[in-house]
Amino acid sequence: MGNSLNKTNALTSQSNLDSRKGQPPNIGGKWYNELGSEVELTVDPKGIITGDYYTAVESKPGAKGSQPAHVIGHVSHNGAHDTFGFNVLWKNGASTTSWAGEYKDCNGEPVLLTTWLLTSETDSCLDNWMSTRIGKDCFTRFRQVPLPGKELTEEERSRNNPCAGGESWNYRNQHYDKK
Repeated sequence: MGNSLNKTNALTSQSNLDSRKGQPPNIGGKWYNELGSEVELTVDPKGIITGDYYTAVESKPGAKGSQPAHVIGHVSHNGAHDTFGFNVLWKNGASTTSWAGEYKDCNGEPVLLTTWLLTSETDSCLDNWMSTRIGKDCFTRFRQVPLPGKELTEEERSRNNPCAGGESWNYRNQHYDKK
């Protein structure tokens, strides 16, 4: 059954991509990742991405600097491809994060599936081996987790989250439940 469901999702995603051939992926607007961070992106006609990133996490207090951090990047301007990349410089250069990803339609939800590299300053050449971390983010158009002072709305709690394998947020127990 899971295999046929994956084929159905792949066909749905492909038909959605086919319906917008020649148009760039709609990555402008607000996006939220699974850790509670928010990015607001604007894309100009040449495919240049700008915006603001509000992180919900940092490796140590003060690492993120002042909020928001500015975003700069690129996406296909003519719709030929769905990949994109953007960068954020934290605390005036103490660290930099670069996201490379792909716009997808997963189960009817637009998502940005990304891999990131976070490079931080180190004290010496010998410490450089520990300067870079790698990870993944899945951004949706809706908040995926509650934050202090920002509870999830009823709509956000009830959505099937493509970033959590189609699960929805269990508000009482603070985790995702399979539907």
